[in-house]
Amino acid sequence: MAIIKNGIVGGFLGKVGPVVGTKWKGLYVMRGLPDKSTKPPSEKQEAQQARFKLAINFVNKMRELLQVSFKDFNDNKMGTNSAASYVMKNAVIGEYPNLAIDYSYVLVARGDLPNVIIAAAASTEPGKISFTWTDNAGRGIAKKDDKAILVAYCEEKKLFYSKYKDGASRSDGLDELETKGLSGKTVQTWLSFISANKKDVAPSVYTGEVIVR
Repeated sequence: MAIIKNGIVGGFLGKVGPVVGTKWKGLYVMRGLPDKSTKPPSEKQEAQQARFKLAINFVNKMRELLQVSFKDFNDNKMGTNSAASYVMKNAVIGEYPNLAIDYSYVLVARGDLPNVIIAAAASTEPGKISFTWTDNAGRGIAKKDDKAILVAYCEEKKLFYSKYKDGASRSDGLDELETKGLSGKTVQTWLSFISANKKDVAPSVYTGEVIVR
């Protein structure tokens, strides 16, 4: 991969001859086209490709959220790619071709901000999920004005619902997520927090499986 600096041609997007131009983390880069292999993939390669496909299809549904919630520990990856890598390594279970995702091992947010220790999710009103937690402001860099990130995923409908722009404060101890259209459906839920200045994010806590009223 080569980085294109401002020059006579500047940056470009798309295929030109044997190279492809694209934009990555604000920089224009060039990549050579891979050689096409005529050798069929091994079973191990097929299994790895299937694991990656399962993970990337899952995280792609929450791409917008991950650019905010999944703090990257590898400067060479965007939030979605980093999240897919984490899911593939830690949450994809089973033997190929019978693969699945163990949602209790999924992270939908990642960073150095402390999360709460005690948290729960339940549906007590139609089309809504209530999240509750015990305020632990003062633990490390956790502050009372950290904002909640609420996430729910319905595997049956392949839909994500999230709230991360106007969440309740850590000190509030509760918040609510709208999940219209999911009444009677089972969803997986997670809770995280982001600092008021948007710089620090907490690793998400899995708050369990919930049936939406």
